[in-house]
Amino acid sequence: MAERALALTRRVPWLAAAVLLGLPLGLAALRWLDAAGLHLPPCLFKLATGLPCATCGTTRMARALAEGDLAAAFHWHPVAAAAVLLAPLAAAWDARRAWRREPFPEVPDTLGARLVVVGAFLAAWGLQILRGV
Repeated sequence: MAERALALTRRVPWLAAAVLLGLPLGLAALRWLDAAGLHLPPCLFKLATGLPCATCGTTRMARALAEGDLAAAFHWHPVAAAAVLLAPLAAAWDARRAWRREPFPEVPDTLGARLVVVGAFLAAWGLQILRGV
């Protein structure tokens, strides 16, 4: 048990690194693709079924965030927009724990936690279908 706590204490703050590097680089890459006139391929699920997938709208949400348009970002995909906007808080928490060498709690792996995440994406998917995104 003590070895497990020690392993959790010495963990590299990957979440902080990913957010601090990944989000700005991803948004910059998206802006560069738009400026170059390059576009991502269309959603294969939507092409096959005519219905948007559970993540349809995330690219447009990212474009809206890159332009600083929060209202449009939440319009295109509210769950993904909330996750992206909350990610810096999670990264700060992750970096703080690593700096203080505090143990990291395990990721909740309960049925309730899974149902909340699945329910949020199903609700967003239903909204996308109703709006015809």
